[in-house]
Amino acid sequence: MPQPAGSPGEVADALAAEWGVDYPRIERLLRELAEGEWRTVAELVAATATSRRTVTGVLRRLEPFTDQDGRRTRLRAEAAEELARRLGEPGWSPAVDRWDAAGDPLVPRMEQLQQGLPAPRRALDHVAATAATAVKRARFLHERFRLAGHTLLCLGDRDLTALAVALVEPRARLLVVDVDEDVLAHVDRAARELGVGVDTRFADLRLGLPERLHRTADLVFTDPPYTPQGTRLFLARAVEALVQEDHARVVLAYGFGERQTGVALNVQEAMTDMRVVFEAVLPAFNRYRGAEALGSASALYLLRPTRRTWPAAARHGAADPRIYTHGHSAEEAAPDTLPAAALEVARGWRDGAIDVVGDGWDEPGRPVAALWADLVAGAGRARVPDGRLVDLGPSFGPLLPRLLLADRARRLLVAGGELPAGDPLRRLLAVAWEVERTGGLIAARRCDPPPEPAGQVLRALLDRAAGNVLNTWREGLIAAGRAETRNEARALMARSGGDALPPATLLELPLARLERLVEAVEASCA
Repeated sequence: MPQPAGSPGEVADALAAEWGVDYPRIERLLRELAEGEWRTVAELVAATATSRRTVTGVLRRLEPFTDQDGRRTRLRAEAAEELARRLGEPGWSPAVDRWDAAGDPLVPRMEQLQQGLPAPRRALDHVAATAATAVKRARFLHERFRLAGHTLLCLGDRDLTALAVALVEPRARLLVVDVDEDVLAHVDRAARELGVGVDTRFADLRLGLPERLHRTADLVFTDPPYTPQGTRLFLARAVEALVQEDHARVVLAYGFGERQTGVALNVQEAMTDMRVVFEAVLPAFNRYRGAEALGSASALYLLRPTRRTWPAAARHGAADPRIYTHGHSAEEAAPDTLPAAALEVARGWRDGAIDVVGDGWDEPGRPVAALWADLVAGAGRARVPDGRLVDLGPSFGPLLPRLLLADRARRLLVAGGELPAGDPLRRLLAVAWEVERTGGLIAARRCDPPPEPAGQVLRALLDRAAGNVLNTWREGLIAAGRAETRNEARALMARSGGDALPPATLLELPLARLERLVEAVEASCA
């Protein structure tokens, strides 16, 4: 254990000897303290991109020379002066990286956009990147690549990187894929208000990337969960999205604390498993509000695929749902169990042909991923089970609305997830299901199609949930007698806002867009 030093200068000398070639990060911290201003640990972490553990360790070494005010610390005036003299003038730039966005006119605009974001979700490992980081990413991508006319896909984008890129280069084709409906709704709303083009899709990457997005992106950006499993999975999905061309790149954020090299090695081995080339690693490029164990910072990795990358992605595309560091989907999370009341209700449903899905029932069922693959493929239409027990658990709860959109079983009993709150979505589900809560479960029974034209078109959308929404809507208008030809149907769709929807499936469209779809379908049938 280091021995107490007699002066702040001696502490600096001791730290220089201990940290060796990596001392500049500690010198940045000491220079912050030598200013003699009050600082919290969080402020020092953010200013130096040094982990909370290291910052608090240095503060303990300097404790005899500091004043305390709650969570704030400062060096006493004489100690600060003595430390500043000992440090002298830096022989190098103290800046953490050259991509400093201070003074960039887009930063205040991005700060306004980020203010409307939903609260971070700990279970999804959300940590908020600063507005300056979103701008830095956009400037870097714009300088390094030709974005105009090319596609950038963001796998997860709570930091609004896609919006920042749209402000820097509005001619880029931008797409955001996320599992967080609130984030997708915010991105969609902000893009419309800004008048920029950013498309949005829902996907739980543990279950796959929407098929129509495969091999469509020139660039993919992602800030994945900082676990080996999470990084490997997100990188595999990024590779699936890339066009198979030499110019394609993945840009990935990852950070670790100075003393976490073992964890970092495991994560970087997961990247290497994907057989990509590390073209560049820019340290402390991304800055966060929080993540103090990582120094509130992460590096930006520029990864170039090789001919061996796509086969590797195919091997690593399946995942245990526990890819996060916190919550019910953390690596160490316990398996889901259902309460006795729910199991008792399920026993009363065990008549006829029952398909059991998930692990929480009396008998283990097939994986949720297998059911999802069936729904995405539109499989099982000819042979649909009489009933289905589905335990989504806490990991797959967001799939509940889409399960009701796509499943054609006569009866469903579902554990996990919440029904959508929006009235248009409830109207959409009502054309196919009578839904109630019982024993803490969602019980749904298939109902007859409604007689009115709007209900018939909406029912057609649910019966073909894996198909192109625009095609099904068009054919539904003809079948319901609202149009005689496809051109007439297209005209009705355009007048009601259908031309603003992308060629996607019900399973891919964010819930906010599904609500607008319902209102547009109803308007086209009025």
